[in-house]
Amino acid sequence: MREQEFGNFSDKDPSVVDKTFEEQRKVGKFYYRFLNGESGADVYDRANNLLDNIFRSIDDIEKFQHENIVLVCHGLFMRIFIMRFFKMSIEKFDLLACPNNCEIWVIEKNSQGIYEMKSELREDPTFSD
Repeated sequence: MREQEFGNFSDKDPSVVDKTFEEQRKVGKFYYRFLNGESGADVYDRANNLLDNIFRSIDDIEKFQHENIVLVCHGLFMRIFIMRFFKMSIEKFDLLACPNNCEIWVIEKNSQGIYEMKSELREDPTFSD
């Protein structure tokens, strides 16, 4: 899945980068939109569409014969997908740390048919109060 579009965020000046991330901290990761880029809310729309397509496929049990679904994506999309899947609040999303490089997050259906997050989610210390 396509990651967030960061727009014109290519300035190498550390003060500009620091100012940008300070603004993001004030606004929140979900709503902050980079200049000529996207916000997490925009990425949420893509995740929502993907999840709708996945659920439609799973519901068509005659055609869907798979036990596993694998999504390959970047960290923001992973967090947005988990947010949407488990109906997390924006405040909780803003606290989620980005996964490490090549980290795998697992959602598993338990014996009662309820999906559970099996991977440990970490908090981002820069967004904690």
